Amino acid sequence: MRGSFYLRLVGMLIAILFISNLIVFSLFVLTTERGVLTEADETLVDVVSHLKTLHAEGALSANQIPTLLRTGYFRASIYANIGELRENRLVYKYFTAADFTLLQEVDEIQSRTLRRGHFIMPAAIVRLGKNETAQYLFVAPDLSKVMFNFRSIIATVNVTSLIVGSVMILFAANYLVSPIKKLSLATKEISKGNFNVAITEVRRDEMGKLIAGFNFMAKELQKIEMLRSDFITAISHEFKTPLSAIKGYAQLLGESADEAERKECAAFIAEEAERLAQLASNILLINRLENETESLERQTFRLDEQLRKAVLLLEGQWAAKALEIEVDLDEVLYFGNEQLLYQVWINVLDNAIKFSHVRGRLEIALTQAQGKTICTIRDYGVGLAPENQGRVFEKFYQADKSRGTAGNGLGLAIVKRIIEMHQGEVALSGTLGQGTSVEVVLR
Repeated sequence: MRGSFYLRLVGMLIAILFISNLIVFSLFVLTTERGVLTEADETLVDVVSHLKTLHAEGALSANQIPTLLRTGYFRASIYANIGELRENRLVYKYFTAADFTLLQEVDEIQSRTLRRGHFIMPAAIVRLGKNETAQYLFVAPDLSKVMFNFRSIIATVNVTSLIVGSVMILFAANYLVSPIKKLSLATKEISKGNFNVAITEVRRDEMGKLIAGFNFMAKELQKIEMLRSDFITAISHEFKTPLSAIKGYAQLLGESADEAERKECAAFIAEEAERLAQLASNILLINRLENETESLERQTFRLDEQLRKAVLLLEGQWAAKALEIEVDLDEVLYFGNEQLLYQVWINVLDNAIKFSHVRGRLEIALTQAQGKTICTIRDYGVGLAPENQGRVFEKFYQADKSRGTAGNGLGLAIVKRIIEMHQGEVALSGTLGQGTSVEVVLR
């Protein structure tokens, strides 16, 4: 949960509440508290001074004082001796044992707010009378009335705290919402077809993961757009070439009176039509394979026998080039999709024959060891340049279109997809002018 967006949000709100209250409290202490408490001290001194004067003149008895102060902000209590004072818990909030010792020697003690830290409100104890008839007057603020009088201050503190907290929340909200705004703008750009967008903000919470996911999605969409564009360009070219040829031969067929020439034109038209049909079939096949979501239908079959059947099927092609076929196949039972793997061998062998020299050699080997089945098909034909070897499995890619060989660049793309569906691997290697080798590894 470290770096969690949720925890960061909760922590930020708690910090805002704490900091805003701390700021307001500090302002209150610095600007208001000292004045209020100083005034309380001065008022207490005045009240006690007047009470002592009135009592000394005989105008006010000790028992009348508590009733007199009941309507103000102070309250008073009369005690017969210091022992009764010591037994009162409220008195001990304002005075210590040392204060009571001092009281035996003086007529008055006061608890001053500005010099006593353990209780902040002022209080006083006054001795009324002399000797055995002396009584002790305890005067302290009536907290309930004082707090009521503080309601405007409390309201001011709360409003100030609310304003400070709101301002801090606005800054926090801007910090949290900023990446969301960037995501919104970037999403609009993608909806317009502009996939070359990226959000550069770096974060380690859930928002950071969302941004990273968005950037990855944008890159993938950009790749898909490039592939789509390449696909449209390639397929347009692949269809345009045979269609142009068919159109030309059809015109020649209609204009020619020579029977031999007419047959030759018809043969060319049939050949190009076959090429178009094969291209359409391959497009449908690779589209079906790329969108395959269900598991493959598998069965156990002899992989070596399947390879022999593929070689025999293409006998007309390799015999026309007088190729020497060298076959070394171990007996292998394999659990997979027989029909799709048969298409793999046809495509690979067809390529090997197509790019072999006349009277060349073709080697086909099949081995099984350590849980792997490896099929290697090698030709000694025209070969392939190193810069082209990494792209031969791309759709519609043709390394050299000037060779005059028929093809549409889908054969090896189909091979790669089928092998991947079997959790296998396929790799091509070779040297220009010395042939190529295709290795298929099945597990």
